[in-house]
Amino acid sequence: MESCMPLVQDVAHKVYMEINVKTIDSDRPGLSQLIADIEAGLVNKVICHSAERISRNPVELGKFMHLANQKNVPLVFAE
Repeated sequence: MESCMPLVQDVAHKVYMEINVKTIDSDRPGLSQLIADIEAGLVNKVICHSAERISRNPVELGKFMHLANQKNVPLVFAE
């Protein structure tokens, strides 16, 4: 059976994307799915353009970073 996940150098990856979402963090479906996947142990690394793309709210960003740290998920920011 062929995988539904795109492959880069034989590593499956998933893109969590939000277009034109201008609401509070709790109303962001892409971020909510990423958090759920991290909690479920489905994510082994997060690569993001900048920390602001996760959240511009320092408290919410801190919560996300704490979760990633608890689950041993490295965060890589391109900026």
